[in-house]
Amino acid sequence: STLTFEIAKNESIEKRSDEIYLTSGNLKDTVKVHQAGEAPSIVISKDEYVLKSEGESFEVEVASNVNATMNLAFPEGVEPWIAENTTRAMSTNKYIFVASANETYDSRSAMIIFANAESNVSDTIRITQAQKDAIVVAKSSYNVDNSGGTIEIEVGHNIDYECSISADWITRAETTAME
Repeated sequence: STLTFEIAKNESIEKRSDEIYLTSGNLKDTVKVHQAGEAPSIVISKDEYVLKSEGESFEVEVASNVNATMNLAFPEGVEPWIAENTTRAMSTNKYIFVASANETYDSRSAMIIFANAESNVSDTIRITQAQKDAIVVAKSSYNVDNSGGTIEIEVGHNIDYECSISADWITRAETTAME
Protein backbone atom coordinates (compact mmCIF):
# COMPACT_ATOMS: atom_id res chain seq x y z
CA SER A 1 0.00 0.00 0.00
CA THR A 2 1.00 3.64 -0.35
CA LEU A 3 0.69 6.13 2.48
CA THR A 4 0.59 9.82 1.63
CA PHE A 5 1.55 12.52 4.10
CA GLU A 6 1.18 16.29 3.86
CA ILE A 7 4.21 18.20 5.13
CA ALA A 8 3.50 21.73 6.38
CA LYS A 9 5.75 24.58 5.37
CA ASN A 10 8.64 25.15 7.75
CA GLU A 11 8.63 28.89 8.43
CA SER A 12 11.54 28.62 10.84
CA ILE A 13 15.15 28.92 9.76
CA GLU A 14 15.94 25.79 11.78
CA LYS A 15 15.77 22.45 10.03
CA ARG A 16 13.46 19.97 11.68
CA SER A 17 13.16 16.19 11.86
CA ASP A 18 10.52 13.81 13.03
CA GLU A 19 9.57 10.18 12.69
CA ILE A 20 6.61 8.23 11.38
CA TYR A 21 6.12 4.84 13.03
CA LEU A 22 4.50 1.86 11.36
CA THR A 23 3.62 -0.84 13.88
CA SER A 24 1.75 -4.10 14.06
CA GLY A 25 2.06 -6.05 17.29
CA ASN A 26 5.79 -6.60 17.86
CA LEU A 27 6.69 -5.37 14.40
CA LYS A 28 7.80 -1.78 14.02
CA ASP A 29 9.41 0.25 11.26
CA THR A 30 10.39 3.88 11.38
CA VAL A 31 10.51 6.48 8.63
CA LYS A 32 12.54 9.59 9.37
CA VAL A 33 11.42 12.86 7.81
CA HIS A 34 13.84 15.79 7.61
CA GLN A 35 12.82 19.24 6.46
CA ALA A 36 15.07 22.17 5.71
CA GLY A 37 14.39 25.49 7.34
CA GLU A 38 13.82 28.68 5.42
CA ALA A 39 16.82 30.61 4.30
CA PRO A 40 17.63 33.35 6.81
CA SER A 41 16.37 36.67 5.53
CA ILE A 42 15.82 40.29 6.43
CA VAL A 43 13.44 42.19 4.17
CA ILE A 44 12.84 45.93 4.38
CA SER A 45 9.64 47.34 2.89
CA LYS A 46 11.33 50.32 1.24
CA ASP A 47 15.05 50.64 0.54
CA GLU A 48 15.33 54.38 -0.06
CA TYR A 49 13.91 57.45 1.63
CA VAL A 50 14.28 61.07 0.48
CA LEU A 51 13.57 63.53 3.27
CA LYS A 52 12.79 67.24 3.36
CA SER A 53 15.41 69.62 4.71
CA GLU A 54 13.18 70.62 7.65
CA GLY A 55 13.64 67.21 9.25
CA GLU A 56 10.91 64.65 9.74
CA SER A 57 9.99 61.25 11.15
CA PHE A 58 9.84 58.16 8.98
CA GLU A 59 8.86 54.55 9.61
CA VAL A 60 10.72 51.46 8.43
CA GLU A 61 9.03 48.04 8.33
CA VAL A 62 11.34 45.07 8.72
CA ALA A 63 10.28 41.46 8.12
CA SER A 64 12.78 38.91 9.36
CA ASN A 65 13.02 35.28 10.34
CA VAL A 66 16.22 35.96 12.33
CA ASN A 67 17.05 38.42 15.08
CA ALA A 68 18.15 41.60 13.32
CA THR A 69 20.39 44.28 14.73
CA MET A 70 20.11 47.85 13.49
CA ASN A 71 23.08 50.11 12.75
CA LEU A 72 23.02 53.74 11.59
CA ALA A 73 25.92 54.52 9.22
CA PHE A 74 27.02 58.04 8.35
CA PRO A 75 29.83 59.10 6.01
CA GLU A 76 33.14 59.64 7.77
CA GLY A 77 33.30 63.01 9.51
CA VAL A 78 29.52 63.59 9.38
CA GLU A 79 27.70 64.19 12.65
CA PRO A 80 24.79 61.78 13.22
CA TRP A 81 21.55 63.40 12.07
CA ILE A 82 19.15 60.44 12.28
CA ALA A 83 18.11 58.80 15.54
CA GLU A 84 15.73 56.00 16.38
CA ASN A 85 12.63 57.34 18.10
CA THR A 86 12.39 55.10 21.15
CA THR A 87 9.69 57.13 22.91
CA ARG A 88 6.89 55.53 20.91
CA ALA A 89 5.69 51.99 21.44
CA MET A 90 7.37 49.83 18.85
CA SER A 91 6.40 46.47 17.48
CA THR A 92 9.05 43.95 16.51
CA ASN A 93 8.85 44.82 12.83
CA LYS A 94 8.52 48.62 12.80
CA TYR A 95 11.20 51.14 13.57
CA ILE A 96 10.53 54.88 13.84
CA PHE A 97 13.38 57.27 13.05
CA VAL A 98 13.65 61.04 13.34
CA ALA A 99 15.89 63.06 11.01
CA SER A 100 16.98 66.44 12.31
CA ALA A 101 16.69 69.53 10.12
CA ASN A 102 19.45 69.97 7.56
CA GLU A 103 20.81 73.44 8.23
CA THR A 104 23.54 73.07 5.60
CA TYR A 105 23.41 74.08 1.97
CA ASP A 106 24.34 70.59 0.76
CA SER A 107 22.20 67.48 0.66
CA ARG A 108 23.35 64.66 2.92
CA SER A 109 23.01 60.92 3.08
CA ALA A 110 23.19 58.02 5.49
CA MET A 111 22.40 54.31 5.62
CA ILE A 112 20.46 52.17 8.06
CA ILE A 113 21.62 48.57 8.07
CA PHE A 114 19.63 45.68 9.51
CA ALA A 115 21.75 42.55 9.88
CA ASN A 116 22.09 39.14 11.45
CA ALA A 117 25.77 38.21 11.74
CA GLU A 118 25.14 34.53 12.54
CA SER A 119 23.31 33.98 9.25
CA ASN A 120 25.33 36.54 7.29
CA VAL A 121 22.20 38.32 6.01
CA SER A 122 21.48 42.03 5.91
CA ASP A 123 19.39 44.67 4.18
CA THR A 124 20.24 48.34 3.81
CA ILE A 125 18.17 51.50 3.52
CA ARG A 126 19.64 54.59 1.88
CA ILE A 127 18.52 57.93 3.30
CA THR A 128 18.99 61.22 1.45
CA GLN A 129 17.98 64.57 2.89
CA ALA A 130 17.54 67.70 0.81
CA GLN A 131 19.72 70.72 1.44
CA LYS A 132 18.49 73.91 3.04
CA ASP A 133 17.41 76.12 0.16
CA ALA A 134 19.10 79.48 0.30
CA ILE A 135 19.74 82.75 -1.46
CA VAL A 136 22.55 84.63 0.25
CA VAL A 137 23.88 88.04 -0.76
CA ALA A 138 27.50 88.87 0.08
CA LYS A 139 26.58 92.40 1.12
CA SER A 140 23.09 93.59 2.03
CA SER A 141 23.48 97.37 1.82
CA TYR A 142 25.10 99.69 -0.77
CA ASN A 143 25.59 103.49 -0.71
CA VAL A 144 25.60 105.24 -4.08
CA ASP A 145 26.34 108.98 -4.46
CA ASN A 146 23.76 111.31 -6.02
CA SER A 147 25.30 111.10 -9.49
CA GLY A 148 24.31 107.41 -9.77
CA GLY A 149 26.57 104.52 -10.56
CA THR A 150 26.77 100.78 -10.81
CA ILE A 151 26.75 98.19 -8.08
CA GLU A 152 27.52 94.48 -8.37
CA ILE A 153 25.75 92.14 -6.00
CA GLU A 154 27.31 88.73 -5.39
CA VAL A 155 24.62 86.12 -4.88
CA GLY A 156 25.21 82.65 -3.48
CA HIS A 157 22.37 80.23 -4.16
CA ASN A 158 21.53 76.58 -4.46
CA ILE A 159 18.09 77.09 -6.03
CA ASP A 160 16.76 78.95 -9.05
CA TYR A 161 15.71 82.50 -8.23
CA GLU A 162 14.26 85.61 -9.85
CA CYS A 163 15.37 89.22 -9.41
CA SER A 164 12.77 91.97 -9.04
CA ILE A 165 13.17 95.66 -8.22
CA SER A 166 10.77 97.68 -6.06
CA ALA A 167 11.61 101.15 -7.50
CA ASP A 168 11.79 102.56 -11.02
CA TRP A 169 15.05 104.48 -10.38
CA ILE A 170 16.97 101.17 -10.14
CA THR A 171 17.29 99.06 -13.27
CA ARG A 172 19.09 95.81 -13.92
CA ALA A 173 21.98 96.21 -16.33
CA GLU A 174 21.90 93.58 -19.06
CA THR A 175 25.33 92.20 -19.79
CA THR A 176 26.71 89.46 -21.96
CA ALA A 177 29.26 88.52 -19.33
CA MET A 178 29.20 85.00 -17.90
CA GLU A 179 27.45 84.60 -14.56
